[in-house]
Amino acid sequence: MEKNSGSTKYFLALVVLFAFNFLLHLNTVQRDVQGLHSWRQSQTMWNIRNFARHDANILNPRVCSFNGDNDNLYRYEFPVMQWGAAMLQRVFGEDITVVRLWMFLLGSCGTVGIFALMTLLLSSKLSALITAFLFQFSPIFNYYSFTPLPDILALTAAIWYLYFIVKYKQEKKIGHFLLSAVFLTLATLAKLPFLMFGSVTLIIFGQAFFKDKKAVGKISLLAAAQAVFLLPAFAWYAWVMPTWTGNPVLQGIFGGGFSILEFFKLIGFHAVKMFPNKLLSFPIWLPFLLGIFVLLKNRTRNTWLFGLIGITFLYLLLQLNTIGRAHDYYLLPFLPWLFVVTGFGVEKIREQFTHGKAVLLTICAASVVYTCRLTRDWSSLAMTAFNEDVFVHSEALQNAVPAGERCIILNDRTGYIFAYRIDKQGYIFQNDKLPVAWLNAMITKNGVKYMYSDSRTFDQKPEVQPYLQALISEKGSVRVFKLTAPD
Repeated sequence: MEKNSGSTKYFLALVVLFAFNFLLHLNTVQRDVQGLHSWRQSQTMWNIRNFARHDANILNPRVCSFNGDNDNLYRYEFPVMQWGAAMLQRVFGEDITVVRLWMFLLGSCGTVGIFALMTLLLSSKLSALITAFLFQFSPIFNYYSFTPLPDILALTAAIWYLYFIVKYKQEKKIGHFLLSAVFLTLATLAKLPFLMFGSVTLIIFGQAFFKDKKAVGKISLLAAAQAVFLLPAFAWYAWVMPTWTGNPVLQGIFGGGFSILEFFKLIGFHAVKMFPNKLLSFPIWLPFLLGIFVLLKNRTRNTWLFGLIGITFLYLLLQLNTIGRAHDYYLLPFLPWLFVVTGFGVEKIREQFTHGKAVLLTICAASVVYTCRLTRDWSSLAMTAFNEDVFVHSEALQNAVPAGERCIILNDRTGYIFAYRIDKQGYIFQNDKLPVAWLNAMITKNGVKYMYSDSRTFDQKPEVQPYLQALISEKGSVRVFKLTAPD
């Protein structure tokens, strides 16, 4: 047993791991948003940008669009991650590097949390360290831990919740339980689906009740305390969810338009591609499969883990149409238990294989190579799926119009990317769906003086010409016009 020895060397090992990981991402740290899920990253960056520049009230997350009710407020998840990044930018300057370093810090805290959790569940800190290393190189975690998404904060908080609730289960100290409640609340605020981790508390309490029915008073008191901690999260989502009109997350598979055939195709896709190759990775299959064997052999000791596995799969089934094939970051809640199971396998290899340490060293090296090869193009322009001219000429397009001017922007099916790259807010349209009659109102009532357009279908319409006072810039397919209201 080495559970209480050599803490310093493991701390230094984690520092080396983070330094190594940072060096691998050095070319992306100063790169602005592009690549996979640029729309969601751009939306997050608009929250950060508006907190940093305009309104620092954490209750008022803002985006770039004034469409509809003429207000750019958009309350979704509680923007604690975005607000934190914005406050750092107020101190260190408005730069994407600040945000990426903030995400790297949050992700690293998640890896430390996995190490801490595994020290509770395994007999060896070395096995816990190897598990943390493999977790760090889960492809989707490794990519998104440098990416402006609130899910990384939610995941990190959920991991630390697991650490403190398991520590409470082992030692029965109230302080550990209260800390678990704090982290569960933070995880839920940052991203609502992470509330599902609270099922672990219910299972632990259920076991305690059946073991000693006289403990019902204490259990009820602790359950009430956790509910009190969660009140801010419940209050936030009760306030904002009624405004999520048309959001498919609210209805999931019950929203209609989703066939049984597509359902099973998606199940097959996740089973064959997503779970084994993006959440885990090919080199990790051996410890993961061995970990399943260990888990099943010790199932009575890990009841809480079975509960977490069950509720995450229920979440997947209920949101399968929303997650689809593209929204891999929706699956981050699976990572904690996937790597707990992997950790069980790591320890079995280390303790029972003749050359266990050599096998694990090979697995670690292979996981780095696999993840780097798989994710190397994820932040490329080719993976952005948007008009490349907006990215290539973003600085010139941004400078074509004075800062702070509200503009008409088309076409942008995402609602965020185009506006983010040119750093302009205003009225955003897609598929040429800007009624010409609206131009006059936006110019005369809303003070719009400029329009960005990558659509010749729209800006060459005869009825649009009277509103175009001058073409002031043209970069690739994007034209910038000064507007006027015709007499």
